[in-house]
Amino acid sequence: MSGWKSRVTRPALRASARRAPRSPPLRTGTCMRSRTTAAVLPGALALAAFGVPSAEAGADTLSAASGRAGAPAVNESVPPTVWDVVVNGGEPVVLGTHAAKKVTVTFRASHAEGIFDASTVLWYGTSPEEKEARIPADGLVTACTSGTTVSCTADVTIAPRTHLERNAFAGAAWKAELSVVANGGDEVELPAARTFSVQRAARLTVNASPEPVRQGKVITVTGALTRADWETYKYSGYSGQSVKLQFRKAGTDAYTTLGTVRTDSRGQLSTTLTAESDGYFRYSFVSTPTTQGVNATGDYVDVV
Repeated sequence: MSGWKSRVTRPALRASARRAPRSPPLRTGTCMRSRTTAAVLPGALALAAFGVPSAEAGADTLSAASGRAGAPAVNESVPPTVWDVVVNGGEPVVLGTHAAKKVTVTFRASHAEGIFDASTVLWYGTSPEEKEARIPADGLVTACTSGTTVSCTADVTIAPRTHLERNAFAGAAWKAELSVVANGGDEVELPAARTFSVQRAARLTVNASPEPVRQGKVITVTGALTRADWETYKYSGYSGQSVKLQFRKAGTDAYTTLGTVRTDSRGQLSTTLTAESDGYFRYSFVSTPTTQGVNATGDYVDVV
């Protein structure tokens, strides 16, 4: 595609908390590289903090000038600015027990000398130094448009059987790690550029009986709420959850909530009510931080 550059990322980024004393900037051809590692909050990536030299950079400047009285100051590096980081369109990433999912990461970046390279990694863990899951961009490629202000895109494929070893990986503790390098070599590393959620896929069933039923008689509505188990690669019951019982009268489009039913230890649901009119019954489950929300397909009951 015209105007796009494919960038091959480097191996895993260095963690700033454990960085050894810095050596002189890396040189590749005529490109001098100066790195800045930033700890940022989502939505605040473009703050002026990117223009402030790090303590590490200051130490390099001091070291270079020591022993040379009256030596001119070393030019301060200005790292690229990064903002508008979005993972999976801002929606939770939902994964079942087998199928992999391609997650798109987009962001914008700028630098006066233009952008030379970028890399993307999705990870889970307690800190950048202690990642329990680390998933780089497909083909180690983050593609950016050309210019001093660019738009970048990376696809990252998450496979349950490869990357999700434990059910504890579900939740909002996932991060997007970005690295952006300017043409002149200035670089910014963002270990947690954006936080996002990974959820376990859920299934919900319903069965209303008897069918047909006489008006005024009792209807029993059963069902089951299950979710993906990333340790057994099967769907298991989701116990102790509140699920809405809803009804849609024949000839209408909207469901009305009749009440709430709680799942038992196996994720099973059961309740009774009086038959009044023809229509559809369904159960509806609202998502939790770890599990996808889901609606059962309505079950029609003919009241005679």
